[in-house]
Amino acid sequence: MLVCVYAFINALESIFSGGYEVLLDGAVLYTLCAFGFCALLFAYTSVYAKRLDSDLIGVDNTEWKIDCILYLGTLSAFALLYVLLAPMQSQSLESLRSLIPLDSSQILTLSRYIDPSLLAILSLLLCVSPVRICVANFKDLIMVAPKDLDEKITQIMEELSQRFGFGDYDTHTAKSGRFYMIEINILVDSTKECEITSIKDFDKIRDYIERALEIPSYKIWLSVSFTANPKWL
Repeated sequence: MLVCVYAFINALESIFSGGYEVLLDGAVLYTLCAFGFCALLFAYTSVYAKRLDSDLIGVDNTEWKIDCILYLGTLSAFALLYVLLAPMQSQSLESLRSLIPLDSSQILTLSRYIDPSLLAILSLLLCVSPVRICVANFKDLIMVAPKDLDEKITQIMEELSQRFGFGDYDTHTAKSGRFYMIEINILVDSTKECEITSIKDFDKIRDYIERALEIPSYKIWLSVSFTANPKWL
């Protein structure tokens, strides 16, 4: 995120100071090589971020994605500069000049602002991904569970409540990194008929909840308790 902010400030400074001349020869070759290298690492980290389910590799993958887009933006700027400047430097491309409604001095002036302008736009757009990562990691830091997990637990408990006639239930969920902590307290209404007749039935309900959550056992701490007193919810 700091890289994106720095790039945006640097681009604004360049725009306000009159832009700068871009030398296409060596810059194009370097940018092509850098883009290819970043694209390769982006693809590589994408595979392993999913295979290992690693948030850390996922963040690294996002960084390579940002580099790819920045270099792609630079290549786009070079292409635009070539379209603008090539007719002025080659007689064989003289016909292109008629398509550009600007004289030579205006084209040269405009060309100085293309690269910093694209950099400013891209750096602002690319700030979105780092901000999302910061928000997600801050939620992990304060152990806020994902909304979809809360909704899934509620759906599971509503189904069980209708089936077994539970009086009420209370849930607590937290997430830290790849680890989930889930606590479910169930109020068993002793005044209603209930299919639960033994401890084994309680364990069956626990097994059902665990399977329904579809979270591997090494990623979850699950506690399911039963009470007939609302005080313990």
